[in-house]
Amino acid sequence: MSNVVGSLTLREFKQNGEAFGGFGHLSMLAHQFKFGLQAFVSQNPNAPRFVAMAKTPDERLIEIGKVWVKLIKQGEFEGKEMFSLTFDDASFARPLNVAAFPTAEPGIYEIVWQRPKQVAKPLAQATAGADTDSGPLF
Repeated sequence: MSNVVGSLTLREFKQNGEAFGGFGHLSMLAHQFKFGLQAFVSQNPNAPRFVAMAKTPDERLIEIGKVWVKLIKQGEFEGKEMFSLTFDDASFARPLNVAAFPTAEPGIYEIVWQRPKQVAKPLAQATAGADTDSGPLF
């Protein structure tokens, strides 16, 4: 089963006089939307590089997320940029975190999603601090 849920294209364009650094789309069962990337200017080295903008059903442009740039440290695309995207909206149960990895075509990225893995705690650690004199846990 593929984890690819969308695409991102880095290419400057203008829409209604606003400058954008790229565009993309996300398509999952509960979330389907197109977005544009506006440059985010900050002196903070940990700040996002882009703000993701999307249109509401009544055509208003709203901020829907942030995009950080990271360098790939190993593999076929070592040294190339990848993107960490966080989308959030009042209609979401929780923020949606995805990553965009380069493809063989310059400026084109695949957006992938992976369910976070839950780490099982050893029973002794999970029950540490529990009052053992209060009876059974269940």
